[in-house]
Amino acid sequence: MPRLPLALCALALPFVVAAPRVAGSAEEKLPQRWTDETPDAMLEDATARALAPTSSVRAQLAALATVAALEDRAEYGHALRAFERVASATALSAEVRAEAALLARMRAANHGTEAGSRADQKLGVVESLAILGPFRDTGGGLDTHDGPEERGAFADMNARYAWGAYDVTWRTIPRAFASAQGTPLDVFVFPRKESCTWVATRLVVSARQRLGLWLGASGQVRLVFDGADIARDDTVNEALRFDRLAAKVDASAGTHLFAAKVCSGALDDEGRVRLRVTDEHGAWPQGVEASADLTGLPPYKSRAPKVDFARVATPLARALAQAATGGDGPLEVAVLRTLGGADDLRSPRAPGMLAALADGTVSSDRLAMAAWVTTNGPSRSTWLNRVRSDKAAETGVRAFAERRLVEKHLEAGLTDWAMAAARGARIDVAKDAEAALIAAHVEAAMGTAALELQAMRRLASVAGEMPGAPDALLEFLAELAASHDPTLGTATRERLAERGQVSAARIIALQTRGRAAVIAAAKQAMSSGIDSDDEGLAIVQAVARTGDHDEARGLYELLSRWAPNRASVWAGLAHETGGTQPDAMREETIAAALRRARELDPAEARYRAELALRTRAAAADERA
Repeated sequence: MPRLPLALCALALPFVVAAPRVAGSAEEKLPQRWTDETPDAMLEDATARALAPTSSVRAQLAALATVAALEDRAEYGHALRAFERVASATALSAEVRAEAALLARMRAANHGTEAGSRADQKLGVVESLAILGPFRDTGGGLDTHDGPEERGAFADMNARYAWGAYDVTWRTIPRAFASAQGTPLDVFVFPRKESCTWVATRLVVSARQRLGLWLGASGQVRLVFDGADIARDDTVNEALRFDRLAAKVDASAGTHLFAAKVCSGALDDEGRVRLRVTDEHGAWPQGVEASADLTGLPPYKSRAPKVDFARVATPLARALAQAATGGDGPLEVAVLRTLGGADDLRSPRAPGMLAALADGTVSSDRLAMAAWVTTNGPSRSTWLNRVRSDKAAETGVRAFAERRLVEKHLEAGLTDWAMAAARGARIDVAKDAEAALIAAHVEAAMGTAALELQAMRRLASVAGEMPGAPDALLEFLAELAASHDPTLGTATRERLAERGQVSAARIIALQTRGRAAVIAAAKQAMSSGIDSDDEGLAIVQAVARTGDHDEARGLYELLSRWAPNRASVWAGLAHETGGTQPDAMREETIAAALRRARELDPAEARYRAELALRTRAAAADERA
């Protein structure tokens, strides 16, 4: 069964203070809505909250996080337009407008292009980055001064910090991967769990000036400038939504190190990090250039630099530090911790906050919001049922709760119950795109080919009539059509690609159009940015299945530079090299790749067996 988006488990926060019951409209004078029947209506509600004249920074960020969570279910482009509206609202603070502009860039279709690169740089995004990792987290985490920090030699780009079978050396991050979305660490770092990674750039400043340094990242983070710690956050955040750390530094003319250490825990996080450098107006500073080549930086350990800096509380930091009392304050904080990815994965606070909210006097609208965002399944069901049974609840709020209940039944595998609930709420005959998507999920979950076809046709009808059909709808349509109508599936994947989604699923679908189409799409995907080395492997494997071993080998070689510690990358390289035209170095190249794969995964018998077979064959050839 398809996994439901995080956005569908997040719109459920209550407004509370007293007894465990739902408050009527007469008891609360809070005109701003949180939930509504459709994602597009909710998105408009969130935008209105962000732009309200009396809204706080916390309310504005919570609204932006809500818009981001609704993006894939709303009409295509609706969320982007909302972010742009907030970014251009001069009544808001410059920092909040910058956050909205960054969220807009994170969702722009021109990601990975030259135009997208220029737009990112205008917001101060550093595109010239070097990466070094993984370093084992043996307990010190952020506090451990390992690798280049221990030696004080960030400038030595040839230094190696290998441990066990894992190779750790500086690598340059391609520009397409250093965007407003943040660098995806899962492409370049393995193993990433319970490890730390350095991301760094060399800034060349033409004249002394005051620089703003900004960091957004998942996991734990520490910010370093010229060898000195200038900010840190020990909480393990799940995702990058907003900047977490910031500082103002007086940078003299010359070269400077700007780096971040990012540590991941035992629980999965998004694995992204973004560095920004700005002037006092929030743009890229004049006379400053960034380089991924750290050569020329001084040995900071020996000269113990003193940096003139002042820490700056980001809008997110201020919002979380503010007392969560009064009005929608508790709800806004909980939304930031869930949809905003700012809760501590080691000890999340949002579930307890939401439970306290739900136990108080709370409107049905806010209780529905709490049910959406909570990670506690039993609480979600209980709160949604309370909303559904509240006769005073507005029609849109009750419809929202009914839709979330159907999704909850699907999540629990209760497909018959989901079908009955969908029909009872008349979701199956509603005309909006989300209703069609929910009904299609219910039909597909029943497990019969006839109902899967019915679900596919339902979605195809909406997609055909709606140019801005939501991404989630097109994604599920492509998934269903892959089995029942490959031509429709491929066309739908191409439609998603026009929106910037050049995923492995698209390359696999293009196999129906022949080798040339697969290879062209694969090169585009690899050059414009993938999310993980697993996705890269899936793309290269699709190219290999076309029979073009030279192209597949070239892509495996690229992956081996990006992800040098994945055994499957080296095994794939060996296999595809074996399919190319023989040359003097082919057998040695294959053997070297297999040896590397065996080092990284010694338990895999296939690598040992093939390597032994090739060794015996080579020995026999020599005797002959």
